[in-house]
Amino acid sequence: MVTAMDDAIGNVTAALKLSNLYDNSVIVFFSDNGGPIQGWPPLQKGYGANNWPLRGSKLTMWEGGTRTVAFVHAPQYLSPRISTTWMHVTDWFPTILSIAGLSPTRPDLDGLDQWAQLQDTSLDSPRKEMIYNIFYP
Repeated sequence: MVTAMDDAIGNVTAALKLSNLYDNSVIVFFSDNGGPIQGWPPLQKGYGANNWPLRGSKLTMWEGGTRTVAFVHAPQYLSPRISTTWMHVTDWFPTILSIAGLSPTRPDLDGLDQWAQLQDTSLDSPRKEMIYNIFYP
């Protein structure tokens, strides 16, 4: 799977460079949950992920099931760095809209626009809390 992703990303990147769109592109990779540690997909032998050093896995409330990494590449807009700022998966929608110069049409979104913070590391994240376990009794 990693090789297939690497090949596909290389193809997209090459096409962006060939069409002179690469420098003005924003490439984002993220996940909505941690990896399953065993037996995935369900009811099949499946495979497992390693979420170490985080505890737990997909479908759990531990950080191994809810905390993930993301990758943002935007040559014209961002300098290379590592950020430990809080960002929830719901933040990507308003952030990507902002990158495109748009605004959400609904004011009641759960996500927060993080584009300014991604561009300027001296700014604090607008996210001050995370909600876990909202649908479980």
